[in-house]
Amino acid sequence: MTFASIIISNEDVIKINENADLQDCKIFCTQKCANERFSFEAAESLAEKYKANGASAFDSEYTIIINAEKILENSVAFDGSHIFARSAEEFEKDLISQLIRLKKVLQGFGIFSLTEKDFTSFALSQLLKNLYAVDDKNEFIEYANELTESGFYRLGILGHTEGYFPCKADFKRLISVLKTPAEKLFDIIQNEKAQEKKALPYIDADALPCLISEETSSEPKISVIIPAYNVEEYIGECLDSALNSTLKDLEIICIDDGSTDSTPEILKEYAEKDGRIIVLTKQNGGAASSRNLALPRARGKYIHFLDSDDKIHPRAYEYLYSEAQNNNLDILYFDYTAFYHNDEIKKNYKFVKPTAVKQGVYDEVMTGRDMYISAVNNKTFCSSTCFQLVRRDFLTENNISFVEGIVYEDNIFNIQTLLSAKRAAYRNIILYLRRIREGSVVTSTVTKHRIYSLFTVLNKFEEFATAHGFNEDKELYSAYVLHCGRIAGQAYDAVKGLSSAEMRECALSINDKAVYSAYKLFESIVTTRRSLEKAQSIADGYVIENARLKCQSKELQKSNESLKKELQGKKEAQKPKRKGFKNPFSAK
Repeated sequence: MTFASIIISNEDVIKINENADLQDCKIFCTQKCANERFSFEAAESLAEKYKANGASAFDSEYTIIINAEKILENSVAFDGSHIFARSAEEFEKDLISQLIRLKKVLQGFGIFSLTEKDFTSFALSQLLKNLYAVDDKNEFIEYANELTESGFYRLGILGHTEGYFPCKADFKRLISVLKTPAEKLFDIIQNEKAQEKKALPYIDADALPCLISEETSSEPKISVIIPAYNVEEYIGECLDSALNSTLKDLEIICIDDGSTDSTPEILKEYAEKDGRIIVLTKQNGGAASSRNLALPRARGKYIHFLDSDDKIHPRAYEYLYSEAQNNNLDILYFDYTAFYHNDEIKKNYKFVKPTAVKQGVYDEVMTGRDMYISAVNNKTFCSSTCFQLVRRDFLTENNISFVEGIVYEDNIFNIQTLLSAKRAAYRNIILYLRRIREGSVVTSTVTKHRIYSLFTVLNKFEEFATAHGFNEDKELYSAYVLHCGRIAGQAYDAVKGLSSAEMRECALSINDKAVYSAYKLFESIVTTRRSLEKAQSIADGYVIENARLKCQSKELQKSNESLKKELQGKKEAQKPKRKGFKNPFSAK
């Protein structure tokens, strides 16, 4: 197998150092060039190979792609240069030496300056992944010490602070490895792995057997509620996915929320073709008011909220209805996967988590209280209403509806439904397809209204907790406080880029007295947290610098010892050799 394959679009970027060890390395150029060492292959051909097999397409341990956009098109987000490794499922003992060799190869081809940041981030990610793959304690301690004492330093990782690395989680893990004794770190990681193993086995939606009879009933089994506002580009796909459901006893309620594009016409056209579709029209007021309008009109035993730019798996409603019925559930949760509307979105919003598979123990019907505590403690509480099927009568009995006039309205609704449920369940099956697009709530930029909405969520949550006596249930109250802290953290992320003047302006725009008071308190917390983050950044910098200096000191010590030995050897070699002494009195 070739050690490294370099794919370039312009031969001029390569400046080969003839003294470098570049054996087992290949260069593919997407343009014909004079250098006989370079293999020409059209970008389209390379792209097809790469899309099909990733880095392994070039039969290499490592693949480096530089300024060859077409190869990465529709494959991964392109960001100037990329380094990929063949996937390794087990711990690689010689990974440090492999990466050091790769660094020398990049230097030998004269392209390290073009790929240095990419290489450093890649090396850190690979080393951490390798470390976390070790399950033997002694082997883990040995490898962790090797990383902290020389590996990170020799690969140039210790020369940079947090802002240098695109993956903040990797930097935090780096600090953890440098600060935490290897033995303790091993125990922490093993505990995390144990939690992950508790996740329910994945259910393949495509392999499900037929779960319900084909007999139709006079009343729909599920009411699908779809708010729609200016979604002419997506609404057809959304409706097609619901109409193609293997469960035919559906009622699909579409609410045109005052659209100004062709959405109303598209909805009307679909309704004329399929009698299961009902179209309601209202003035623009947001998704919450649209759902509230539809809820009293819904006739299905269960409700599902489907966003107008997303899609649902064809087996979803059949499976969810069967599970909810057989287990007499108030609410049933399931999972989603994200898909990007186009390559530009994929490049710009790489932060989006692709799936939402929950970790923890959810292998039986639970009370909403128990599931909430478990989800919060396992960091898997999901606020979206799209990933749940809820019993309609349950919503009516508990007088649950959406808070209008804000975004993040799902947060409050989901808290109310789960904590009111007597029978709740979760299934590890991906049934929902969420579109990531420009202008959606997931990708929208921060606005005053979004900040106001987050504080409204906190205020309403506090009201709900007080009314239901959370403080009398120690375990529930602990989870509630933890959850509020995370929502506050989300609010902090929304405002931390604002100046003090902008924050004051935002506060003054809040009319709700309770929400305003909460925001003013939060404003002082933000100031404190900014100071703490700055102090933490300085502290992390000290950790990095201290580790770097320790490694540098050891390297210098080794170098000095080597130099001393060399000088000693030279001195010994320069000493005149003594000729043998002849005793004149010795007998002849």
